[in-house]
Amino acid sequence: MWNTDIKDLEELKSILIQAVEFNTEDGYSFNDVKLKMSFDQVKEILGEPDVLNEESDQQQTMEYNRLIDHPKEGKRDHHKLNILFWAFNREPFDIIKIHFDYYKQGEYATSFKEFVDELIRDIEDKLGEPSKKSLRNGKEEISYRRGKNKF
Repeated sequence: MWNTDIKDLEELKSILIQAVEFNTEDGYSFNDVKLKMSFDQVKEILGEPDVLNEESDQQQTMEYNRLIDHPKEGKRDHHKLNILFWAFNREPFDIIKIHFDYYKQGEYATSFKEFVDELIRDIEDKLGEPSKKSLRNGKEEISYRRGKNKF
């Protein structure tokens, strides 16, 4: 999954909707990577990460990135999908963070907002109503919590 770039927002949405899963036994997962796996197990599924930080005893991170192509502007380093697996105290990871940045200003602002709204609706259709938290600069964080599992 991590060896090619993403051709457009529709492909990004498809990847995210298909990759995110929940089951009562394993909790949330992304692309068959389940919470509480070791970094070695993640590497077996997704391959080598783009960034691996294991130096600190307190926290360790593993990061995968994919560039998102734009029909008019092409690929830019900071327009990408980022998946972060975050562990503490050298235990199996217990946080998966999904972040993406894309053309969201100027002439692309409206189409990007529509895409995000549609993506959130599709995730809600799959996982149910999320918890929402207002952040700075008009941003919002959506998350899901089921028992001890958070996404």
